Amino acid sequence: MKNPRHFRNTLIIILQIATIAAFLVYGYVFTNKFITGKVNAFLSLPLPVEIPQINFKLKNLWDKRAELINDKDSFLEINLKEMVVRLYKDGNPIKEYPIRVKGKEDDWGETPSGLFSIKGREASHFSSLGSVFMPYSLRFQGNYYVHGLPYYSDGSLTGADFSSGCVNLATEDAKELFQLVPVNFPVLVLENDYQDSKTQVQSITLTPPDLSAQSYLVADLDNSQIFMLKNPEIIYPVIGMNKLLTGISASELLRLSFDPNLIDKVVISQKMLLPPGDTAGLTAGKRFTFFDLYYPLLIEHSNDASEALALRLGRNYLSILKERANSLGMSHTTLIDSYGGGQGNFSTSEDLFYLLRYLFNNRLWMLNISKGQVYNDFGPSQFSNLGNKNLFGNDPDFAGGFTETDSAGLSTSAFVFKTRLQGNERYIGIVLIGSSNVLNDVGAIRSYLGAIGA
Repeated sequence: MKNPRHFRNTLIIILQIATIAAFLVYGYVFTNKFITGKVNAFLSLPLPVEIPQINFKLKNLWDKRAELINDKDSFLEINLKEMVVRLYKDGNPIKEYPIRVKGKEDDWGETPSGLFSIKGREASHFSSLGSVFMPYSLRFQGNYYVHGLPYYSDGSLTGADFSSGCVNLATEDAKELFQLVPVNFPVLVLENDYQDSKTQVQSITLTPPDLSAQSYLVADLDNSQIFMLKNPEIIYPVIGMNKLLTGISASELLRLSFDPNLIDKVVISQKMLLPPGDTAGLTAGKRFTFFDLYYPLLIEHSNDASEALALRLGRNYLSILKERANSLGMSHTTLIDSYGGGQGNFSTSEDLFYLLRYLFNNRLWMLNISKGQVYNDFGPSQFSNLGNKNLFGNDPDFAGGFTETDSAGLSTSAFVFKTRLQGNERYIGIVLIGSSNVLNDVGAIRSYLGAIGA
């Protein structure tokens, strides 16, 4: 037998090597499993996205002009940015007239924008609103005309710097245009609000939040840069948004005047009182200025106020609302009532963004009322202590909006918020359809915008 001591030492070395090998193998397996688990957990996290990489474009009226020209259409362009009226034939401009006066911006009588048509022609129209004669008048929407320089009954010109919304040309120019343009001729009214030159937000990496809404669209109201969207073109049931179209149409077809003798009034009838019919003070037989009805309409979302304004437009008010929706580019919107409460009202988040953008650019006073602002220009309101249902009325950055909830607990909302984005103060439009938690959804969006602006 070999030396026992040598054998024992060899055996000890072998056992030590085996122990070290086992330890290394166990350590490798354990460590590898731990690291792999960590890597897999990291890879399962949601990856960030770059906010500008959105393959969807919001349209505007300038895009519509390009489309009409490309299609070789004949139309009248009222360009409030360049202060010129152009007559197109087969896609080519053949006549051009400088605009002398237009409606004052951010005012009751601001000239409406959109795609309209000539509704009527009068060689001499008398305006009861301004008590003036308007030569060679072409009516394109509601109480809005293209016409020559207005004059009083004694023949003297008004000399006003702004109109009540009409577009004034030199009288000789208006006469020539009057002879060239027939009834039903298309009219495209453009303004500079949709060609904002401010810098867009630069590309940064952020993870957008999850929202409860079935469809949503969050974008800059001036330059239309999109920050978040989901299913913008899919049609969903909506609630309440018809009230905004009713308010817009009423403001353009009924008379707004500081003269109490000229203000349109409404006598509430029983057929105007619709469910839920709980607006305090709005009862049958009472008489209101139509402007006074905007308070319960936009603050308490009164169905009664909406129906009262709509019926004041006439029995065919639905056709008026549908036509106005189409003029704003809301091509996927279906309306069955004035207040948006019935089954069968449908829209898309894209269409509702166009509606919100128009309110912001052309009917800002409606948004102001929705956040609680009171206008005394038309006299004291008969409504007091209205409960604001727009959720954010006390938020200093809330610039106005509207939200309603259906019987299933799903809300349709359109809001405007002021925020700072990379050093610029911007106004952001937020549209939600089918949201089960508006407060959480809006809070998540605003936190996301806050991170973008940092």
